[in-house]
Amino acid sequence: MEKILIKLEAYSGGAPNSLLEYGKILNRLGYKVIAAGEFKHKSLIDSYNDAGIETYNFPYVNNKQVFKSIKLAFQLYNFCKNNGVTMVCSASARDTFYISRISNLIRIKYLPIIAGGNLNNKINLIKNLYDHKFICFSEENKSDLIGVGHGEENISVISNRIDVKEDPGWIKHYNNFGETINMIVISRLDSEKVKSILNAIEIAEWISNQGENIVLKIVGTGSEIENVKQVVKKTNNNFGRNIVEVLGHVDDTRTIYHDAHVIMGKGRSVIEPMMYNRIGIVIGDESDFAICNIENVEHLYFHNFSGRNILKQHSKEQLLDLIRNIRKNQLDYKSFYKVFEEIRKKYHSKYLSESFLPIFYLVNSRNDVEYTVKRFHKAHLFYIGLRYIKIAIQDMIFRRNKNENNRDI
Repeated sequence: MEKILIKLEAYSGGAPNSLLEYGKILNRLGYKVIAAGEFKHKSLIDSYNDAGIETYNFPYVNNKQVFKSIKLAFQLYNFCKNNGVTMVCSASARDTFYISRISNLIRIKYLPIIAGGNLNNKINLIKNLYDHKFICFSEENKSDLIGVGHGEENISVISNRIDVKEDPGWIKHYNNFGETINMIVISRLDSEKVKSILNAIEIAEWISNQGENIVLKIVGTGSEIENVKQVVKKTNNNFGRNIVEVLGHVDDTRTIYHDAHVIMGKGRSVIEPMMYNRIGIVIGDESDFAICNIENVEHLYFHNFSGRNILKQHSKEQLLDLIRNIRKNQLDYKSFYKVFEEIRKKYHSKYLSESFLPIFYLVNSRNDVEYTVKRFHKAHLFYIGLRYIKIAIQDMIFRRNKNENNRDI
């Protein structure tokens, strides 16, 4: 039996949830599917196991730990060899660099998946990948790959990856909101995402100052959670009541956004609630945000609802109007439902098989791979590790120079 490895950076976040849908499809077709990544959230590990996918704990690559990175190349080789892996699917740029080379050395088929995110910080890693077939979650990432020299004919955009049933009673939900409008922001609370969280808190403060009874609930955890709690404490003290709550990690976010009226976030955090029929707001890192509507949905889709390059931004006053329309039962339900339907078409996993399987079969049947060496030797792994470190350093320099240039503007 052929054995497919789903290589994760960690059992946490949107990409591992998306790859779970890929694993379910392959399992149903009779392939043996296993997953490896750093253990984090037990609920996601359980979801893989419940789907019949064996889970393994495997540390993720850290650019700043040189010898650990080289060691991981050996561990990944041994893992694939000892488990009889015949093909690997992965969704991390750092893993992709390693697997791209190891698969070429030891004759394992490989399908890299570029799972959204800003590739500018990993541009050299992406540039130095072998020219595989790629699946991208967004048109933006396809454009990134083409920009560093990968052939357009090898890149397929497949956004379908989320399994959510819509809420049939959503109009009743909005008509019976009670006294408080519930707003939620779902995000990792780390240095990469914290600016958008602070942006959401600032928006909640402004709306509350206009006399609206709202509560913003922050769902997620990360290295910045204590700093966020301090900001929230100060905000609530200023208002004399809790207008912001930090819920931390929640195993099943659907239990949270079921009671919400407005969901703020990026990527899957805002896509999934809209598939459930909740109003979504894509939030940026500064003071920018966009209420998802029929006019901007295509542009937001191009960027995977990431909060980058929001062209048609909305103002706080427009958001206030939306909240007051909810309170007065004057929402344009037909218009919002068109948005929800469009997003379900683009993202629901029930459409995944028809797009994914032709690419999978093509990669899995290829016998024309030009391997870099005729005889594998473990010394090649040491070289791969050194090569990775060199490229990772180039990316670190690139990010530093970019940040310095931004400060000069």
